[in-house]
Amino acid sequence: MNCRHLLQKTVLLIPALLVLSCGGAKGADYAIGADLSFLKQAESQGTVFREDGQAKPGLQIFRAHGYNWVRLRLFHSPTDLPNNLEYTLALAKEARALGFKFLLNYHYSDTGRPGQARHSQSLDWQVPPGTRTSGV
Repeated sequence: MNCRHLLQKTVLLIPALLVLSCGGAKGADYAIGADLSFLKQAESQGTVFREDGQAKPGLQIFRAHGYNWVRLRLFHSPTDLPNNLEYTLALAKEARALGFKFLLNYHYSDTGRPGQARHSQSLDWQVPPGTRTSGV
């Protein structure tokens, strides 16, 4: 058997062994998540989440049903949204305490709602007219 033929068999055998040795995939092997950026706001405004008729924090319900990731949005200087740094950090800490991993989406705007085609740029990011350097 020449080296090329042996290498071809090895390259085909390694992925097969990896698949067989891993067994069935478990829920923890997958990212199962939801955008819960506004969950804390909903709860603070009186929304009650229930499971089997019992009131429970929303994060606990998601965790109990196999969710292991949350998406959190952070806006630069939100004016009509709760997702400032303080709000997002508090929600992230609650999620981490329950074992969630999280995806942080940083928005370079002060506003924006799901489904909007365009978001306005934060005033803090805008360059005053006449102050741009050439080539930028």
